[in-house]
Amino acid sequence: MIVSDQLLAHRSQFLELERAAAAAYSHFVYHDEQEANTIRERLFDEGVCEFAAPFSRILLSGNRAAGMVSCLSATQLARCRMRSAFFLARSGLLQDRPATRARMEMAGRTLMRLEPSDFYLSRIAVSAGEAGSGAADQLMRYCEECARAAGSTRIALEVESGNDRALAFYRKKGFSKIDQRATRDPQSGRTLEYLHLAKSLG
Repeated sequence: MIVSDQLLAHRSQFLELERAAAAAYSHFVYHDEQEANTIRERLFDEGVCEFAAPFSRILLSGNRAAGMVSCLSATQLARCRMRSAFFLARSGLLQDRPATRARMEMAGRTLMRLEPSDFYLSRIAVSAGEAGSGAADQLMRYCEECARAAGSTRIALEVESGNDRALAFYRKKGFSKIDQRATRDPQSGRTLEYLHLAKSLG
């Protein structure tokens, strides 16, 4: 398996993996899957999100997607999220979606506040057929290599509190809990709870 930057050549497979990686956030924020897919695709195609190039890679097994990862420095993340917000405001995608806009703001309050020296693991996902293949290990190694190359001293991430499989993987990789934040939308009754995890790079 190889880690590749050829996202556009495998666009549909990559976006399907991203959908799985961001499922908790998407379920909380968006009205339905159609709305989530529309906004996901526009952000990706415009290159204004943290899961677009140059911050993402796809893991290929032959010509098949085995996984994906998105990771970037704290500074890059701040710039990227600002670009995403500006694009969404200018595009009109959320103009007639006040409930989605409100939940997006609520979700933002559950996310980590990074230190300048942090490196952020935004998304990681492995195809269903690749469980136990070492794909997740390879993607995590890639993230750690990027973090060290950037001079970062810590890798940080959020994980949905009920995702026991992901939590077990991160703990095995040396991550520990540093915080926990949750929000609830009173209109829909939806909730979102993230554990904040970090790993020091020695």
